[in-house]
Amino acid sequence: MVVVEPIRNRDDVQLMIEWLTLHSAVKESDRQRNLMLFLSGVNLGFRIGDIVKLKVKHVKGWHVQIVDEKTDKPTKRKMPKKFKNAMRQYI
Repeated sequence: MVVVEPIRNRDDVQLMIEWLTLHSAVKESDRQRNLMLFLSGVNLGFRIGDIVKLKVKHVKGWHVQIVDEKTDKPTKRKMPKKFKNAMRQYI
């Protein structure tokens, strides 16, 4: 079994954001998508299975509301201002 560790260092998070912005894909739209997936995980703390299923209808004001895939329970998370602005630009 492979053990996966979270990124704990803010500098590593910043390096990942820079790499995703510049090098993660050939097409600009794919780079933006990859960056938003990463930022969603960092800012909202959802599991990847929940992140890839996110839709515009899940965004309600300053919150993202989903039904958690693992527990099947409703989950509501507040978006930080920087993340909300980035999401607005992406959408």
